[in-house]
Amino acid sequence: MLLLAVIILLAVLVLDMKNEEGKYSIIPHMGNVVIKNQVEIGNNTCIDRAVLGSTIINENVKIDNLVHISHGVSLGANSLIIANTMIAGSSIIGENVWVSPSSSILNKKVLVIIL
Repeated sequence: MLLLAVIILLAVLVLDMKNEEGKYSIIPHMGNVVIKNQVEIGNNTCIDRAVLGSTIINENVKIDNLVHISHGVSLGANSLIIANTMIAGSSIIGENVWVSPSSSILNKKVLVIIL
């Protein structure tokens, strides 16, 4: 668990914006990561803290190996994120969603299961 905390804290700065000169500049991420009960996180997974709010991993989420979860993402309860998935910033994954292997989810997308 300590190693996970260190990895999360290292994901503080990101190159996301261009300055007045058209060059990329670093924006500090001041938010946090919330990991709720019964969550499992696989090896070599990166979870970025949010820019201002929270990156949220809800109850009973299972995250496989080699997954990247960007800043401000919300993962709904009982969801499965399978290996080599990349979830871009501010995306929302609903409850009971299964994300297939090697998926890429673009910025600010919403995935839900409709029955």
